Amino acid sequence: MSSLDEELPPKKKVKPLKLPSFPSREEVSKPVSDSSNSEIDYQAFELKEDEHDKEHEDESGDESHLSISLFQRNPSSIGLSMMKKMGFQEGQSLGNKSSEAIREPIKVENKIDRIGIGGKVKHPRDFVPVQANSEQYRDRIKICFQYSGDVENYLDNNENFDPGDVNILWREFAIEILEADLKRRNNKRTLVFDTENNENPQQVKEQRRLENANNEELKDWKSLDNSEKLEKLLIYCRGFNYCVFCGCFYNDEDDLQSNCPGVLEEEHEGI
Repeated sequence: MSSLDEELPPKKKVKPLKLPSFPSREEVSKPVSDSSNSEIDYQAFELKEDEHDKEHEDESGDESHLSISLFQRNPSSIGLSMMKKMGFQEGQSLGNKSSEAIREPIKVENKIDRIGIGGKVKHPRDFVPVQANSEQYRDRIKICFQYSGDVENYLDNNENFDPGDVNILWREFAIEILEADLKRRNNKRTLVFDTENNENPQQVKEQRRLENANNEELKDWKSLDNSEKLEKLLIYCRGFNYCVFCGCFYNDEDDLQSNCPGVLEEEHEGI
């Protein structure tokens, strides 16, 4: 048994909820129903992420087009045509006749970081695969939060919901939806308690629970690589005989082991 299997928490029984259903293995070829109309707010909730990275997440990692000469990229450009009429030929220096003069316009370099102009970064595109893993990680967290039974506890009594009792695998998600909910409710309470010049005891209690949940265990979890956290979540999902990449529930563990190619996405390629 691997160390990842040993960390899996015991499965809890979950009451039926009004949640979007997943297809069975027989229905996997059919389009999965859209969950955008779900009445549960947590389904649409996203973990906080870096806005700068979000802005660039759809950028392609292929920069081969940047290595093509500007003259070859657009040989019929008006500017190049005017330069040729004035005697310029490709390969000649621009302006200065010295041996060190540049022979074509300065190439455009995509800037994808926050370092100032002229600054150097060792791995300028490292964020791209990390961002992809981050998207998958958030999606898997929602599934685990739902099928662990924690979503039931949150929806039944969110004012007394303690994120410190939530499994470390998706505690970060539970904390953030609770913080958003507390902010909304506290905005309503503030007016009443400001007029009485008293401290809101419920607000203090809830804030203390959040602080206790943000402990060293959670800090250690956040320090892990996204791919490592994602793998742990995928294994937890398989405890319910559900494979994220197959997109369906299997009948039992034997059915899962016999028909699912593996835990990771790359194991499903070409299937």
